[in-house]
Amino acid sequence: LPAKLTPIIRSLITLVKNEDNAHRSGCACASLSKLITMLHLSPDEKYRTTSHKVLSNICAMACVPRHSVTVPKTFTNIGCRQSRLIVQNIVEARDSQNTLEDIKPIWQRLIPLTSSNLTQCDSHVISEAVSMLNCVSSSLRKGYNCIAHGTSKLLPAAIVLACTSPSLGTRQDAVESVKNF
Repeated sequence: LPAKLTPIIRSLITLVKNEDNAHRSGCACASLSKLITMLHLSPDEKYRTTSHKVLSNICAMACVPRHSVTVPKTFTNIGCRQSRLIVQNIVEARDSQNTLEDIKPIWQRLIPLTSSNLTQCDSHVISEAVSMLNCVSSSLRKGYNCIAHGTSKLLPAAIVLACTSPSLGTRQDAVESVKNF
């Protein structure tokens, strides 16, 4: 890996956020997914920290609910959609022994769904967590620890939200997540 990754990462993030050509944006997503994974697997702590930071930023975009009318100023609709693909690629590429908790930036976005009292949680936080769950659940593979982990820790919350969430978009994402499990 080169000593200076910032120009490479910045270029890939810009492509992910702004590229409307499906082929080029798909290549950017695949490349950024591979780069994040390579950095994560590096023995150098500096690269692992960079991986965590980049994936955290990608997760922030991936958590914008699909049904949201507006996206934060620094994000784009294209970027949010492409970020979901990057998260899915990263989950799919992980070792079969990994759980979702092993992918810290993703797990941090899912933690609100582990609450014993979902009705007390902020609805925006829950909506983002369900968006991440929808993204992650669509990429889980049968027989992997991630699916067993997701089923035991996150499926109950998805079922409750699919039935009781006051937000139609959150209910729809929760139903889709339940179907994916």
